Amino acid sequence: MEYQYQQPQSQEVPPQNIDSDSKMIQVAFWFGIASLVCTLLIIFTFSLTMIPAMILGSLSILFSILSKGKNNKMKPKAFIGSLCSSISLSIHLILICLAVYLVTSNAEFQQLLKDSFQEANQFYEENYGISLDEMYPEYSELLDDLEP
Repeated sequence: MEYQYQQPQSQEVPPQNIDSDSKMIQVAFWFGIASLVCTLLIIFTFSLTMIPAMILGSLSILFSILSKGKNNKMKPKAFIGSLCSSISLSIHLILICLAVYLVTSNAEFQQLLKDSFQEANQFYEENYGISLDEMYPEYSELLDDLEP
């Protein structure tokens, strides 16, 4: 007698083929949106301080580069975000350079800095009994080095 034995068929579900290109397109889309959001935040924080704008500008450029994915071209949203962020970063760098230049070369500003330090010195001496010159002698030496 011949027995025909059939093994039970497994009930395994074949793995679903997740289209990696569609996931990449979604990720690229969200990176482009993140780039635009960072750019808008730069515009809103432009007049506040430079540090958040510098960080957001760098992040916006990074997100726009990441939004390319495998493609050679950037999406329009990402391109606009990186362009505006680059312009904002260059404006902020120019403002920082101007501030450093004013501090180092303007005699009126240096005199204003000396006067404000003297006022703070008097305030500390009146209220705390010790002047800033005594607490921080290195700052008074720096102010002495400034040209009037």
